[in-house]
Amino acid sequence: MLVSEKSWTTIRQEYVKKYKEHLIIAQKELASNPNEEVIKKAKSLFGDLVNVKDDSDL
Repeated sequence: MLVSEKSWTTIRQEYVKKYKEHLIIAQKELASNPNEEVIKKAKSLFGDLVNVKDDSDL
């Protein structure tokens, strides 16, 4: 669907308002399940001393 640039903000706000609970649950699930593939890639690039931090509290 194509919308005008002026309408996009309103549509996005309505979407977030409608699906807020679902979005929060999805965000918490992502935060609680670290992406092992990303961690392995970081370790391969930077070695075993890589320090993976959780930024979900930011």
